[in-house]
Amino acid sequence: MTGRPLAILFVIHQFLPKHIAGSEVYTFWLAKTLQALGHRVAIYTTEAHGGQSTAIVRRREHDGLPVWEAVHNNAFADFERFSFDPQKEAQFQHVLLHERPDLVHIQHLHQHSLRYVDLAKDHGLRVVYTLHEFLLICARFGWLVRPGWQLCEGPEPVECGKCAATWLPAPSTPPPPGVDPYEAAITARLQAVRAMLAKVDLCISPSAFLRDRFVQTGFVAADRIIHSQNGMATASHHRVARRANTTGRLRIGFVGTIGEWKGVHLLIEACNGLPATAIECQIWGVLVYFPDYVERLRRLASGPHIALRGPFDNGQIGEILAGIDVLVVPSLWYENSPVTIQEANLAGVPVITTDRGGMAEHVLAGRNGLHFRLGDAADLRRTLQRLLDEPGLLASLKDFPPVKDITTDAADMIVRYRGLLAGASPVAGPA
Repeated sequence: MTGRPLAILFVIHQFLPKHIAGSEVYTFWLAKTLQALGHRVAIYTTEAHGGQSTAIVRRREHDGLPVWEAVHNNAFADFERFSFDPQKEAQFQHVLLHERPDLVHIQHLHQHSLRYVDLAKDHGLRVVYTLHEFLLICARFGWLVRPGWQLCEGPEPVECGKCAATWLPAPSTPPPPGVDPYEAAITARLQAVRAMLAKVDLCISPSAFLRDRFVQTGFVAADRIIHSQNGMATASHHRVARRANTTGRLRIGFVGTIGEWKGVHLLIEACNGLPATAIECQIWGVLVYFPDYVERLRRLASGPHIALRGPFDNGQIGEILAGIDVLVVPSLWYENSPVTIQEANLAGVPVITTDRGGMAEHVLAGRNGLHFRLGDAADLRRTLQRLLDEPGLLASLKDFPPVKDITTDAADMIVRYRGLLAGASPVAGPA
């Protein structure tokens, strides 16, 4: 289907160059590809600038993309501001009036407002929402975990209220008599999420697991959400020639956000129990966002064979993967569709990851990697030990699934956009 160039506004919680996690990188490449196809694309995001007013929204450019950046200093005045922020809504209105998009594509609403969908609808716009995580179901950053990293099937307002009380400020809205204020606030938030999602024209899930969870919990009707793998800039992630292993050690790697929910400590604990002369562990990621956790990791590491390498440019990912034998993705939550797993598939590097959620969906045990029990450092150690003890096992893990190219993804997205603008069924078009 062809037609006039479209104007598309992406909404993302944070963006490049400071933030290079999966949803940010995907949004960048999708925006750049759509732009290269002749469409007008802009980004609306937030960024922490300590000491600056959160009333500020400024326009900048990143690699030729217009980026509207609203100041958000990761603070919420009360529980309600976590999901509904009148200041950010006014800034969103400002961006809509300047960009005049045909369509809004939401990638992440953390640090924004659930009312954006209503505002877009007031302008007569279609709305697409790519669900990169479970934030709409779970106020604990979308992790679907309870305190102590216990997996949660959620949502359960009573238990969710107890969880929210451990880290979110108190609600400002008085609860009904005899009802805990956090429980009441969670209930109101879940009602608002359901109402918002009913107005979204199309939801996209990069994993079948996440799609099923949103459908099974009744948040999205099955005919309004599709499963479609995120595209990758495969040309820029071409397979770099493997660097020779001159030490004979098993080269283990981690690439991503250095935060507790990513389970980096499990990897270090597992490596501590392996012979130091038989392995080396490289941990790549920004070390300044969560300094207490990084200090915990430094204390935990038993020797120089476990190294925190620090930040990297996304363009380096091919070189990093060329220097390891196996990538470990040890997250403590379900995850959805980790970009690092797709990058490892492109690079021909097997992945060890947990046996739950989107991670297990994208790593087929015995084909392109292995599984271990979620949250179990001892089981991760046993899995890594297998690579040391079983000759030929690592070499056998080479059945890498195909990775969708970002050009294909962008072309599919345009078909969806045009279908929605023409009034077609939300799930019409390629999946």
